[in-house]
Formats: sequence, structure tokens, C-alpha cells
Amino acid sequence: MANLLNILIPDGESTFALLLLPCLSQIENGTIYVLSTKNKNPIKHSRYVENYQLVKSKENWLNQIHAIIIEKAIDVIVPIVEDEVRFLLTSKGYQGSKDNVVAFSKEF
Repeated sequence: MANLLNILIPDGESTFALLLLPCLSQIENGTIYVLSTKNKNPIKHSRYVENYQLVKSKENWLNQIHAIIIEKAIDVIVPIVEDEVRFLLTSKGYQGSKDNVVAFSKEF
């Protein structure tokens, strides 16, 4: 059996996250996990999403990211919004590997 690639979208409330799902679903043996601050979110019902978790507050966001990284053995983090990318790459509270954060902007 091929290795699994566990992917986390930490800002699933972004409208672009829903557009990215079909592309990420093309990854062979990829499993997509989503964190979001919105309970009513269409991405929650996508067939491409293995697990959807609600973030109760942005203050608790980093803690939930750490918890899901450990619980689901996340390999790659794909933040959608540039502010979230910047926050993950510069936050002293983020304890994960910054090499696993995918940034779609030339700024990073």
C-alpha cells in the first residue's frame, strides 16, 4: 500500500478553500482535513473532506492546529489566505515544522 498524505486546510472558511478541494483530491492517497471558524460552511459537506472541525475561537486556533497535526499525523498544511500563511510562518506559538506549510504567494 502506498504512503498516505494527510493534508490540513486550517482556514476552511475561505471561499477559495472550496475551489481548491477538487485539485487536492487528485493527489493519490491524499486525505483532506479542514478546520474552520464557520459552522455553516459548504466545504463541511464536500465528499473530498475526510474530517471537518469547527474552531470555536481564533485564540484557540493554534492549539487546534497542533492537536489535529498530532491526532491525524498531518504531513502538509495548506493555508488559503495570505494572512494565515504569514501567521503560521511567523508565530512563535506555532510549534510545527514550517517546511510543511505550503505558501502560494511569492512573498513567502
